[in-house]
Amino acid sequence: MVYSFLCDPGFTFNSTSNQCVTCPANKYKSTRSNDACQSCPAQSVSSSGATDVSKCLCVPGYEYSTTCSPCKTGYYKSQTGNSLCSICPDNTLSVWEGAEYCSCQAGFSYQTGSSTCQSCAKGKFSMNNFAMAYCTICPVGKYKDKAGPDECSFCPFFSITLQAGSTQFEDCLCIRGYTYNNMTGTCDPCSVGTYKDTVSPGSCYACAAGFYSDTANSKKCLSCGPGSFSKQANSSVCQICAAGTYSEQSGGGSTTCLTCPENSFANRLGSSSVKDCE
Repeated sequence: MVYSFLCDPGFTFNSTSNQCVTCPANKYKSTRSNDACQSCPAQSVSSSGATDVSKCLCVPGYEYSTTCSPCKTGYYKSQTGNSLCSICPDNTLSVWEGAEYCSCQAGFSYQTGSSTCQSCAKGKFSMNNFAMAYCTICPVGKYKDKAGPDECSFCPFFSITLQAGSTQFEDCLCIRGYTYNNMTGTCDPCSVGTYKDTVSPGSCYACAAGFYSDTANSKKCLSCGPGSFSKQANSSVCQICAAGTYSEQSGGGSTTCLTCPENSFANRLGSSSVKDCE
């Protein structure tokens, strides 16, 4: 077909409308002809009506050398253009090629009103490498006693914090059944005959008379049941009522056994009722 005119650069001939039309976005034409527009090279874009391949610009995350190539790890490019990639700012990184932005390193976060990554304060941490990650408070059972990139530290075994966001080791308190040992800096189990029913660094308490604990790390003392007793505090076992005596106490802690009424006797050990006295 012989055309009566030739389309300018940036335009191509449309046989339906029989006129020159603008090359669409991401295509170009550099000659005065009725040839079709050509696509921009990979990873580049152009505005409509582009008149040369030089109008095709590298997309974000890519820089131009002879072609559009991805930014190396540790570099980024946030805008369309043929400029080189930039190195990530302080306290940031890019963990993949072709990055459009750099993320805050672990322990740093974007703060409200700031475009730079700031270190997390005491009691806060950031472990995710995402650009919009924020410092979050240490969970219960952990603490962080200084600002910076460190992660939150676990409380020692058998201790826990009472709330999230703890800023010092002293916030780690021994759980129930354990007491703090100043010599070793550890939480040690309460010994038999003692208990502790609070989360605190405090001491274990002796079981009262009439009660006992027969295992370490007890959270409470148990009551001596019917037919048994304990006269002293700090008991690990209850004694059995002797023959001729009994104890009906249940739940309140028996501290002694009663003697059978006159002219009666309980032959067996551990009698739990006056009815055993015959």
